[in-house]
Amino acid sequence: MKWEVIRAGWEAWRRHPVTAVPFVLQGLSVIAVLLLIFLGVVYAIMPELPGVILSGKISEKPEEIIGEVFSRIAENIELISLLFILWLMLVTAVTTLFKAWWIKLCDNALECVANLQLAFQHAKSRFFPLFVYELIFAIITAVAFYPIINLAVEIFENLETISKETEMIVYYGISFLLWTVLLAILVATLSFLFTFVPYAIVIDGERTISGIKKGIKVLRRNIADTVIMWLLVGLANMAVQIPYYVLKPLGVWGTITGSIVAVIIGWVVAMPITTCWWVELYKWKSKTI
Repeated sequence: MKWEVIRAGWEAWRRHPVTAVPFVLQGLSVIAVLLLIFLGVVYAIMPELPGVILSGKISEKPEEIIGEVFSRIAENIELISLLFILWLMLVTAVTTLFKAWWIKLCDNALECVANLQLAFQHAKSRFFPLFVYELIFAIITAVAFYPIINLAVEIFENLETISKETEMIVYYGISFLLWTVLLAILVATLSFLFTFVPYAIVIDGERTISGIKKGIKVLRRNIADTVIMWLLVGLANMAVQIPYYVLKPLGVWGTITGSIVAVIIGWVVAMPITTCWWVELYKWKSKTI
């Protein structure tokens, strides 16, 4: 049955390549939001930095300028925290709308019908319950991320002292690594636990809490198939990175080109197909509860 899911996803994408549209638009939108927030941070803490970079002065005294950037970050950590929260809200909202759109579009494609406008209308009707779920997920992740932020602030504030002490460098390095690993494990665990929640909310029209309950119920009864699907999706994502590793030996431009090609393949091919896999698997498994 798993191979029927794989085949169904492939055929849905092959018949309806329009399923890639929400992924491309979402990727471009997130990049735009990130760029705006980044420019906002730069303008707020060091408005002269773009001029320094464009004039080439950064190459004259790089250590001094980098040290000044770190100093400004430490001085404006509250502002940066507020901008981070704004970034989190904006990215969550943008991602939520597009996620609802592509889930419904892939669902329709599996039924041999794919209409961007109709799928988008459905996505808007499911935005709020899915946004609440995504916000809960983002807040949990952000709270778990706090120790790393706190550690980074401590490093910035004591950078000069830390850089002179080997033991402190090792201590902070190990601490940062351990917290990063713990955060990665937490995010992976939550992602696995809530695998089917967005599909329950968008496809079955569940509210946030009932969607979480149904998603977890589907997972609990089909853990083995879910693990296998995560592995297959992971392999698909690894395959997408092939252009990057092929072109990387060509230098900086090869690395940039390979990265862009990998991203485009991910948006246009891998993400629509793997989403169709998840939708098909959910629809198949949810029938058993």
